[in-house]
Amino acid sequence: MPGDENRSRAKIVELLRARTEKLTRTAAETETVPADALNEIEAFAKLAEFCRDPTPHKNHNRLWLICLVAVIATVILVLASSERPNVLIDLDVKTTSVVFRVDAPTVLLDGARATRLGVAGLSSLMFPSPDGLLTPVQTGDGTAPLAASIEAPPEKSKVKTAGLTLGHVLLPKGAEVQVARHEDDPGQWRITIRQPQDAIALNGTVLGPYLLSSRAGSQGGTLKQGTGFNMAAGSGGDVHLDLTGLVYPRLASRVQVSSISFVQTVEVDGGNQSLVLNRSAIRSGKMILTEVRDSDLELRAGEMLLMDTAAGEINELALDGDLLVLRFRGRVSGLAIHSGVSRDSLMPSTLTWVNDNRRLWLMWTAGASALSTFVLLLRWWKNE
Repeated sequence: MPGDENRSRAKIVELLRARTEKLTRTAAETETVPADALNEIEAFAKLAEFCRDPTPHKNHNRLWLICLVAVIATVILVLASSERPNVLIDLDVKTTSVVFRVDAPTVLLDGARATRLGVAGLSSLMFPSPDGLLTPVQTGDGTAPLAASIEAPPEKSKVKTAGLTLGHVLLPKGAEVQVARHEDDPGQWRITIRQPQDAIALNGTVLGPYLLSSRAGSQGGTLKQGTGFNMAAGSGGDVHLDLTGLVYPRLASRVQVSSISFVQTVEVDGGNQSLVLNRSAIRSGKMILTEVRDSDLELRAGEMLLMDTAAGEINELALDGDLLVLRFRGRVSGLAIHSGVSRDSLMPSTLTWVNDNRRLWLMWTAGASALSTFVLLLRWWKNE
C-alpha cells in the first residue's frame, strides 16, 4: 500500500543518515579518508536523496502529463485544419437563371397565366378548332410538329379572364430543369427540361382571341368559352417552354432537388470563333450556415456561388419583376465563392462546427471534465 511504502522509505532514510554521520566521525578522528569510505558516503547520499525525492517517479508523471497535453493539442489542430464534409444552409437569392435536378416528381406552372407560350420538342398537340373542338395539329406530311406557339393577349378581349391559362407540368424524378430569363427580352422566360426519360404533358385553357402558329401553319380566332388544349413533348429530347407576360408569379414550391446551380453559360462572338463563358446569374442574395453562429453572408451581383453537391428543398420559385426569387434549404458540400482566379471556401472547420453545435460542445466539455477528474484521482491515489 502507498502508506507502508512511505513508512519504509522514512526508515531507510534514517538508517542512511546515521551511517553517513558515523563514517564522517571516523574520518575526522583518523584524519584520513579512505577511497572506499568516500565512495560509500557518496552512494549513501545518492540513495538518501532518491528516497527523499523519487525524481524518476516525478519525471514519469511529468512525461505522462506532457503526452496528454500534446495529444489534446494535436486533436485541436486537426479539428481546426479540417473542413466539414457538408453543411446545412438557408439560401435566399434573386437571380436571372437557375439549374436544378428534381429528386421527386414535381409540379411546375400550376395555374400560371401568360400572353404567349412557345413550346419546342413537341411530339403531339391537341388544340381547339375555331368551333371549340379539340383537333390534332399536324404538319403537311402528317407528322407531329416540332414546335408551336400560342398567343392569347387578354388586352384584346373585353372579357377580364381572357388569355392563356396553363395547367401543371409534371416533372419526373431525375429531370434536369433550367429556368432562365431571355437576354434580349426581360419579360420572357424559358424553362428547359433537358432530355426527360418520360414524355412531358402540358395542358391549359384559352379564352378570347388567340393565334396558334406551328409548322402546319397558323390559325386564329376567338373562343367565347374557355377551351382546353393538350401537348406532349420530350422522351429523349430537350423540351423548351417560352413564357411571355406571366401574371401568376409563382412557378413552383416545395421542390425536392439533388443539385442546384446559378452558373449561366453565355456564348460570346469572338470574331473567328465563339467563346463560351461561365457567368454568375445571381443579382443579390443572402446565405446562412444554420449550424454555425454569426455566419450570415451577403451575396453581391456577379459573385459565383459554387456547390459540389446540394440536396434539399426549394421552398419558393417565383418571379419578382424581371428577376427570379429562389429560397432553398438543404445540405451542401464544397461550398465556395469564385472570384477571378481564386476559389474561397465557405465550408466551416470541424472545430468551428463542434464549437457552435451546442450538443457536441456539451459532450466535448463533459469528456474533458471527466478526463481531468480521472487524472486528479489517479495522482491522489499514488500519493497516498
